[in-house]
Amino acid sequence: MTKFWLLVTLLTCLVSFSTAGLQDDVSACPPLPNFASFFPELPKLGRRLRICVPCCGIDGCGHALQAMNCPADMHNVYDLQESYRGALTHHFKEMGMEVINLNLGHAAGNILQVGLHQLQKPIDFLVSGPPCPPWAGQGNRKGCNDKRAPVFMQVIKWVAYLIATGGLLGCILENVVGLTHCTADGHEPVSDKFLRALRKFCPQFSWRIDRLELVNYLLPQTRVRVFIRGMRKIIAASVPDPLPAWGSTSLRSCLAPNMPHTPRKTFTKTQQKNIKDSEELVKSSVKKGLLSMDDLVVTSADRSNSEELMTHIILTRNVCPTLTTHNVYLLIMSVKDIVNDVEDSEREFFRLFLLPERLQLMGFPASVALTLPKSRVVFASGNAYPVPLIIATFFPMLLALAESSLQLAEWPPCAEQETKVASSIDDLLKALGSPGKIVDREKYAEANRAKRKRKCPGSEED
Repeated sequence: MTKFWLLVTLLTCLVSFSTAGLQDDVSACPPLPNFASFFPELPKLGRRLRICVPCCGIDGCGHALQAMNCPADMHNVYDLQESYRGALTHHFKEMGMEVINLNLGHAAGNILQVGLHQLQKPIDFLVSGPPCPPWAGQGNRKGCNDKRAPVFMQVIKWVAYLIATGGLLGCILENVVGLTHCTADGHEPVSDKFLRALRKFCPQFSWRIDRLELVNYLLPQTRVRVFIRGMRKIIAASVPDPLPAWGSTSLRSCLAPNMPHTPRKTFTKTQQKNIKDSEELVKSSVKKGLLSMDDLVVTSADRSNSEELMTHIILTRNVCPTLTTHNVYLLIMSVKDIVNDVEDSEREFFRLFLLPERLQLMGFPASVALTLPKSRVVFASGNAYPVPLIIATFFPMLLALAESSLQLAEWPPCAEQETKVASSIDDLLKALGSPGKIVDREKYAEANRAKRKRKCPGSEED
């Protein structure tokens, strides 16, 4: 028994030490930008919103609503990650939710196992970021043929069902920019096919797609995302434009200063060589005038598991590359220290990103790191949708609702009938699963470039 309690005490001490270290990192991080200063105060809507969040991640939607000072309750909360429970419970209670029904883990959180009759109704808005690998540049790009694509289809199925029976007023679906690219076999982008099908089978809504870059919304990360948005036509004739860009900021201003360097010996021999190669590239880039002495660069020490990419060095200048669930070894280096051959320990920056910094680069408070298992922060941040981009797409829709004649306190007026809903949804899913149109890729790309010059970048509306 004595040995048992000794072991418990030792483990407790280790956990406390780990938590204390993480708390120090959280405290060292500079505060997030004040997102609320870039949009007006939202008028009162009449009641708390009811938000459906399949594939909720760590609640990027809830953090966006909180920044917009918009009271809301989360319904139909599903995610495969049981490890998010602490973070979600903590934040939902922060939002004033008294009853929180969390469906998390590979069994309870699998939306493919959820029947439409199981969904909580009525719902005002659905916000989701279904898995992106089917269309991601780093994935296998199988699109609708990917084994993970059915999750996206299921979310759209929920959207169609809630439009018809649940009083849904609007939806936001976040995904990677690959959704807007032509397929390798010459078919139209999935986004075009989705828009055409949604307009046909969900005519109660207007639909549009927007392409937004996180670097334009105060967070220095090269993350580009596409948002499929729909809104009931009784609120607005068309889906409103996203909020205009808020501006950019430097990576240095978002990093904790004076933090210890990451010892080079902690990297593998291959990683050390990769770092050395990156340093040589920095020196040559300075000589060519491509980098300045005041710059920071970020490189991936492991770069890629793919052999053909191992020799390809990618540096990002004064921004963080797109955070993923696996790029753990992102090394921040100060250019002047590389050029001057300063010892690692004396450099301004020669370290990996702190866990709280990763969260802040997605728009989450650094303190969220304390509500997650330490081993899951990298995954959680890379798997989240950026808070500023949800604000930029959601706020104009909420403002349109506030300014419309619809009385939210009385919505929906009555339960809508489910007649013919099932067959309509089946037809929608069949249209989504079709290969789509064959297109001339060069002509298509040129037409898109011309469209972006006429409209808001990357937008297409009903």
